[in-house]
Amino acid sequence: MQETDIFQNKTNSLKALENTSDNVKALEDVKMKRELHHRQVDLARSTLRKDKEKAINGECTVLAFDLQKTISLPKVPTGVVYYKRQLSCFNLGIHDMGTSRGTMHLWHEGIAGRGPDEIGSCLMKHLNANPTKETVVFLSDSCGGQNRNFKLVTILMRIVQVPAQHVKEIIQKFLIPGYSYLPNNTDFSHIENKMRCNQKIYYMNEILNIMETCRVKKQKLGVVEMKCDDFFSSESLTSVLRNRKKVDGLTVAWMKIRCIRLSKEKPNVMQFKYTHNDDVVYYEISFSKRARGRTPNLHHIALNLKYPRGRPLTSAK
Repeated sequence: MQETDIFQNKTNSLKALENTSDNVKALEDVKMKRELHHRQVDLARSTLRKDKEKAINGECTVLAFDLQKTISLPKVPTGVVYYKRQLSCFNLGIHDMGTSRGTMHLWHEGIAGRGPDEIGSCLMKHLNANPTKETVVFLSDSCGGQNRNFKLVTILMRIVQVPAQHVKEIIQKFLIPGYSYLPNNTDFSHIENKMRCNQKIYYMNEILNIMETCRVKKQKLGVVEMKCDDFFSSESLTSVLRNRKKVDGLTVAWMKIRCIRLSKEKPNVMQFKYTHNDDVVYYEISFSKRARGRTPNLHHIALNLKYPRGRPLTSAK
């Protein structure tokens, strides 16, 4: 064997050892991240259990909300309709953890969409129609476009600042994706099971009837049909505030936020943290614009209707 071959074999052996050590390190990093993720999941589930106990004991109001998967109309037993333009119906379920009662808020795409303004409007309507404690805890998934954004925060800020609304504190918690375990899933399953028994569904009234009658032994679901007058835009609120991106020189990572707190004593201030751990202190960021005069009180600002005449559909649909 020539010296060049011996040298090449030694070089290859060293590279193999280096690759092995790199693989071990990479494997350790993966295991560490997985362990951290599992701890976050356990902490989120523990938080959900504790909040449910508080709600049952009457310490606070805990509401879990989630959007059901889109319901398409008409529903008929033929595959041809799948390729046709169907009307999309949206349903936001709000589940009271203290009373175990689910309330469905149903509308179709010709009335409104399914963005943060629509979610916030449903939450406002529910709070105005039902008694609550001074502290309201919202539990939701981590969808950024619907639940975790500046627009929804401004709507919740306004709710806290309304004098007629006795809610003094709103805490919104975002559960871990894939491990949310929200009770809304059980409510939705009863609706979907009942819908499977109906081969043909043409109108929204039929969906409303299914929601009202899908439970026989358990507590019946509350059903609210949302109209155009029920959906408001957050544009008038966001125009008087400033969506700051940094706090103490650090960028606000919205998609990593796990808990948001809004209080009457700190108007236009969002407290947030990246964990469900109660021992961790909140960061604070003010959305008030730096201008002379008093901080604008959001409850003085009128909310405009999102779609006064309904949401326009495409001519083809």
